[in-house]
Amino acid sequence: MSQNNKKDDLEELNKGAKTYAQYGGMAFEMFATVGLGAFIGWKLDKWLKMKTPIFTILFLVFFTGISFYSIIKRLSKK
Repeated sequence: MSQNNKKDDLEELNKGAKTYAQYGGMAFEMFATVGLGAFIGWKLDKWLKMKTPIFTILFLVFFTGISFYSIIKRLSKK
């Protein structure tokens, strides 16, 4: 009986680790997507010699929206 309890505990620990890794991956993906949008916008503003960071703001909002859409779509499958 002790062997079964250890096996159950190990399975529950693995399940928790998989969930943690999955949500951690989503957080990293969101961070990378928003960062990419900010970088592209910043480069466009710099290249076009803009005084106000219009493209940085636009790309930040757009890529943040894409990121949230992706996460909501992925979470709604569960």
